[in-house]
Amino acid sequence: MHEDTFFEQLDTNFKFNNLKFDSDKSLIFYKFYNSLINENKKYNLTSLTTSEDIIQKHFIDSILPLCQISSKIDSFNFKDFNTIIDFGCGAGFPLLPFLIFSDDKNFIESEFFFIDSNNKKILFLKNFLEQIKAEFGININCRHDRIEDLLIKDSSNKKILLLGRAITKYENLLNYIKRFIKLNQIEEISFIYLAGPKFNAISDNQLKKIFNNDFKISQFFYKYNHSKPKFKRVLYLINLKKLSQICR
Repeated sequence: MHEDTFFEQLDTNFKFNNLKFDSDKSLIFYKFYNSLINENKKYNLTSLTTSEDIIQKHFIDSILPLCQISSKIDSFNFKDFNTIIDFGCGAGFPLLPFLIFSDDKNFIESEFFFIDSNNKKILFLKNFLEQIKAEFGININCRHDRIEDLLIKDSSNKKILLLGRAITKYENLLNYIKRFIKLNQIEEISFIYLAGPKFNAISDNQLKKIFNNDFKISQFFYKYNHSKPKFKRVLYLINLKKLSQICR
């Protein structure tokens, strides 16, 4: 696809969803789209193959909820976190489109990780990030790993945010997070989960059972639509704070 045609589609979809169209960053999105399409011929990176699907179901599906969350949930601010981890990231969703779209200066002091158990997808991300390093000013650690096995240096001094899309059963994800917390002796962590409209969150009591009543738990969610035809989505946020930390 010629870049002018792609820019037109991107501009139309961004404007429909009240997202600002930036010509410089649009070029990075075009490179991202081309890399996905070309590398998908060798690896199974995505089931989506048309530009419209990739723009709507990968790019906007990643950008919109992460841009909206601070206005929907008053207590949330990305600047509160110095370590952000996209686990089960696949080909970089949802974090990479959001970082491309966002102002780089907002994240200059943050540490980012892409984590996936599929090494081909991690190699794709490493290669693509190398291609755009001149235009994209954020350093990202790409790891072939699982979240429950991931070791973070000085984790006790970091406020960590985890990101995930619908990659496996929700309770499985929470148990992986529990193991990650135990491995790194984490006292405070938040988790954003992007899901479809039929997703049902588990109760506070179930969360307490999973995390052994060791944490103060708060959870928030909101529903939203995007694009035309409308795609219905749900964003969930869970905050965990160790009770021993609260009592200090």
